[in-house]
Amino acid sequence: MKSVLFVSIAFPPKLDPECIQTAKYYKYLRLSLPTTQFSIVTSKSPTRFMPEDNQMKDFLKGNDNIIKINLLEPSFLHKFINKVVPPVLQLPDSKYSFYLQWKKVVKQLPQKPSVIYSRSYPLSSAIMALKLQKYYQVPWVMHLSDPWVDSPLHSYSRISAKKNMAWEKECFQAASIISLTSEKTVALYKLKYPQWNNKFIYSPNVYDPSDISKEEKKVINTDKLRFVYTGGLANTRTAEPILKGIKTLRKLHPEILDKCQFIWAGELDSKNKSFFQRYKDPTISHLGTLCYMEAQQLQRTAHILITIDSDIISKGAALFFPSKLLDYWVAGHRILGVTNKNSTTDNFINMHHLGSSIYFKNSTKMFVEEVKKCVENFEKKNSTYFNLSLPSQKYSAQYNANKLSEILRKVSNES
Repeated sequence: MKSVLFVSIAFPPKLDPECIQTAKYYKYLRLSLPTTQFSIVTSKSPTRFMPEDNQMKDFLKGNDNIIKINLLEPSFLHKFINKVVPPVLQLPDSKYSFYLQWKKVVKQLPQKPSVIYSRSYPLSSAIMALKLQKYYQVPWVMHLSDPWVDSPLHSYSRISAKKNMAWEKECFQAASIISLTSEKTVALYKLKYPQWNNKFIYSPNVYDPSDISKEEKKVINTDKLRFVYTGGLANTRTAEPILKGIKTLRKLHPEILDKCQFIWAGELDSKNKSFFQRYKDPTISHLGTLCYMEAQQLQRTAHILITIDSDIISKGAALFFPSKLLDYWVAGHRILGVTNKNSTTDNFINMHHLGSSIYFKNSTKMFVEEVKKCVENFEKKNSTYFNLSLPSQKYSAQYNANKLSEILRKVSNES
C-alpha cells in the first residue's frame, strides 16, 4: 500500500470532539504505516463551529500533503438560507460546499491513492470521499461517528430526508468497509442493510495512551467536592437537569450543597446561557471555552466528572458513544452520566464500573441522592470511590489504529 487519502473536515488543528478523535486515530495510523504516503483532504482552519487550537498542531506530520478546501459558510448566508430554504443546510449539512469542490482535490493530489479513509461528522466528508472514490475507483473505508438518516438528533424535511437516504445507500454500496463507533449502531445497520452485513465493523472512540498520567491518583485535597463538566452544550444537550438538581439541593439540603463546587467549561448556545442565568447559585461557575490541554488539566482536578447526553426517549435510538467518556476515564475520576436507561452511555458506565447514571425521567431526585452519597464518601476521604482503574486497551488509539491499518492494507491488496 503506497498511499492513503485521508478525508475529514474535522482534522487538526481544529478543535471539537470529532476533531480530537480524528487526530488520535491519525497520530497512531501514521505510526502503524511509517512507509505509506498520506495525503489529507480537509477544510481551511478555522471552520465555522470548529475553532482552532494551536496545541492540536502537535498531531500533524510535516511530510504529509494537506489539501485545504475553503468553505463557503458566512454566518449571514447561513441565516438567510435557514430562513428561506432550510433544507439546503441538510444536504447533507452546512458544510456542503466542501464536497462540491472535489475536483480541486484531484488537481492537487500528487498521485492516485491506494485507498481512501474518511471520517464523518460532518457528513460532507463522506460525500467528498464518495466523489473521490468514484473518480479513482479505489477501495474506501468510511467511518461514521454517529448514525446518518436514522439519527434521532436529525429533523429532516421531506426533500432532505429523501436525498440523505439516497446518499446513505450510495455511500454504503461504494464503501468497502463501514466503521461505526457503537455496537448498537452496527446492529442497527446490519438489520437495515442485510445485503452489506459483512461491511459493518465496530471502531470505537478512543483515548491516547500517552495522556494517561503515571502519577498515583489521590482524592484531590480541597475543602469542597468538585464536580466538573468540560465540553460544549447546545441544541438537545443541555445543563438543565444538573442545574435543576442544584436548585432542589439548595432548597432541601443547603448544608450538603455548600460542600460542593460545580465547574463548567465549554461553549454554550443561547439556550444554555439562559439556563445558567436562571439557575444561578454560589456553587456554580463557568470558565468559558478551554483548549484541549486545559480541558484535560481541569478534568484531573475533579472528584466527579459529569457527562450529559441528549434526551432520546426511544431505547433503540440511544446509540451514541460520547468520546468524553474516554477523556474522563483517562483523567481517572468517577463519572456521573446524565442519560437514558440502557443507552450506550449508561451501559458503558455500568460495564466498566466508572461511576453512576442518572436518568432524564427522574433526574432531579436521582441527582440529589447521588450528591448526598458523593459528599458522604468525600468526607470519609474514600479514595476508591472517586478513582478509576486504568482504561481498557480495547479503547486505546494505538490498538484501534493498528487494527485500522490492517484493514486498509487488506482492502488495498484485494483491489
